[in-house]
Parts: sequence; C-alpha cells; structure tokens
Amino acid sequence: MRLRLGAWAVAAVMLGGCADYPPLYPDMDPKRLDEEVRIQQEMAFDRWMADLEHLHTFYAPLIAAAEPFCKTGMGFDYGWAYGNIFDWPLNWRDLAHERYQVDEHPRIEYVKPGGAAERAGIQPRDAIAAIGGRKIKPNRYAWDYLRRAIGKTRREDGGLVVDLRRDEAPFSVTVVPDWVCDFPVVLLRDDVTNAYANGLGTYITSGMMRFLRDDRELAQVLTHEIAHNILGHYRYNPGWKSTPAISQMLEVEADYVGLYLLARAGYDLEGAADLWRRMGAEHVESIKATSRSSHPTSPQRYLAISDTTREIEGKRSVNEPLVPDFKARINKYGWEYLGID
Repeated sequence: MRLRLGAWAVAAVMLGGCADYPPLYPDMDPKRLDEEVRIQQEMAFDRWMADLEHLHTFYAPLIAAAEPFCKTGMGFDYGWAYGNIFDWPLNWRDLAHERYQVDEHPRIEYVKPGGAAERAGIQPRDAIAAIGGRKIKPNRYAWDYLRRAIGKTRREDGGLVVDLRRDEAPFSVTVVPDWVCDFPVVLLRDDVTNAYANGLGTYITSGMMRFLRDDRELAQVLTHEIAHNILGHYRYNPGWKSTPAISQMLEVEADYVGLYLLARAGYDLEGAADLWRRMGAEHVESIKATSRSSHPTSPQRYLAISDTTREIEGKRSVNEPLVPDFKARINKYGWEYLGID
C-alpha cells in the first residue's frame, strides 16, 4: 500500500507541475521562430556533412600507414560510402532530401579521391539500382540487400558490375576495388568525447571531433584506434576475456603502435604527448588510477607517449625503419605482448 500511496503522491506533484504558464516570448513571431529553427538545423546538417567528408578523406593515409602490419584485416575497398533516407535521423530527413536528393533509393554519399569508385566514374548522389544484376529494393533494408549482393556477385578480384542512375539517366560501370587494410572509419552523432575500435572498424564521435584542436590530434586518436584493430585487441572484449589489468595493457600497446602509425603517415610528433594533459584536464578522473580503471592514467600516458616520441625520433635521425620494437619493450618492462604476432 505504501508503494501505491507513494506513486499517487508523485503523480499529484507531476500533475501540479503541468499547470499553464504564460509563454516565454508572447510577442515572438512564430514564422520568424520557424525560420531560425530552420537556419540552425541547416547549420548543424552542413557541419555534419563537412565533418563526414573530411574524416573519410583524412583517414585514407592513416589506414594506409597501417597496411604493413594489417595481417588479419585486409579486404576490398570500393572507395565509396552509401546510404538512403532511413539512415538519417527523422528531424534531418527533409534537409537530406532537399540538399542531397536523399530518398528511399540507396545513393552514393562519398567517393574516395583516387579510389575505385572514382576511377569507375561514380559520383556522389548517384543512385544504386543493381549490383551484379541483382536489383536493390528502395526501402529501409537496402543496406542489407547491397551487402548481400556485393558478397554474392563480386569476381575473384572483387570486381563488381554496378547499375546506377544519375539525374534519372541509367548507366553501368565495373568497379575494381583496392586491396587494403579494411577497417573503415565511422562518424557517430554523439556529444560524448569518445573513440573506439571493435575489429570491424574505427569509430569516433562528433563530440571527440569538436574536442580535438587540429588534424594532428585527430590523426593521433585515429591511429590509436587503428592500432587496436590491427593488433586484434577485439579478442579481449570487455566482459569476455578482459580484466582491468589486461585492458590497460591493450591501451599501452595501442598508444605505442599508434604513435608509430602516426609517424609513418608523415606527422610531426612534437607535442603529441600534450593531448594527454588536455585529456586529464577535461576528464579529471583519469589523472589517478583506481582498481577498476580500464585505461592507464593520463599522466602515465603523457610520459609513455613522450618516451615513444624520443624512440621514434631516434630512428628517424639515423634513417631506421619506423617499426615498433616489441621485443625490446617486453624485455625492458617485463609485460606480455598481447597483439597479433
């Protein structure tokens, strides 16, 4: 009975809170307000599309730098990204349709510069009608139809016959993909400052994109996650084989290998460790370790990145290959290398 009385009491308070209040801006023109809502939605939409295109183009040399170490993740890259209206949040679908002609039909959203799709003459906004003669139904399951059609009709070299429409004019091309380290990048709509890898791809939030100050910091975060992928760390998925100690060791490895990938992609490493000072200032709980910490502390990572930077710059100064030296680290620190041999 007490639970029922408590529930009624809460309901009464909530009902009391629903009393009518005067409008915040009684003289505001609803039409002007709708126009301003539209302007801000368009700004958000345009920013998202710009971030998406920048991320895809920016990621290409980073994943290429990882290719010599990508022993289990090689695959075909068609140099495109596609989707349809059902991939968009409800409140952005009208804008997606108006700005990019997005509808139920799967369309090319991005074409990688110099990639297989561009070489075949494919352009953004082209609509995909069929793959290998298999028609793609224009509905919310189009992505699944495409994936299955690609898997069942591609040649041994990965080549695909793709039927498309551009301005309602049909045409057909053959796309011959590149053989690459196949961990694509995915941008997530989320204000949380986060990035992660799961063995299928590299994921980064829009919140993390805004937190990072420049392209070098963005590259540093992405190469760290690429390192998780190429080292096979997804095998130690939390809740399965991972413990806090193992999880921390995986982060140590990804920091180490990721910095080598950053250097191999041509980036200057001066000040790379400073990112972890900013991370510590932003997330104060990362400054000191607890028994449940899944990551090294930000001070530990700052010092480790500084040490690895000196190691890499030493190799650069004598023209040594920029290859991570796991045996030396195992002998020095006594920890087991968990990545792929």
